[in-house]
Amino acid sequence: MKIPKKVLNAHSWLEAQTYANGESVSLLMDDYAKYYHEAMNTKSPTPTDYDHVDLILKGAEGYGLKFEVERSAHQYLATDPTLTLVEAYTYGYNDWVK
Repeated sequence: MKIPKKVLNAHSWLEAQTYANGESVSLLMDDYAKYYHEAMNTKSPTPTDYDHVDLILKGAEGYGLKFEVERSAHQYLATDPTLTLVEAYTYGYNDWVK
């Protein structure tokens, strides 16, 4: 009688592996995959975006409202991470400079 060999798929193999601290390799791989997916699907600001933000802040500084515009922009980014950097600073500028 032949004894069938146990065939492991990659996920089963990863679950069986652990790091020295006892943490499962598969959990770390899942975390990495999630981070990688988010990093690849988010658009990083370009140098042109930073130049645009700089111009927005210089305009706000002319009214003495640079800090307020920055604070508003950061609040917009915190509440809606889908906004681009330029959109958030534009909204912040429009909140304070009328």
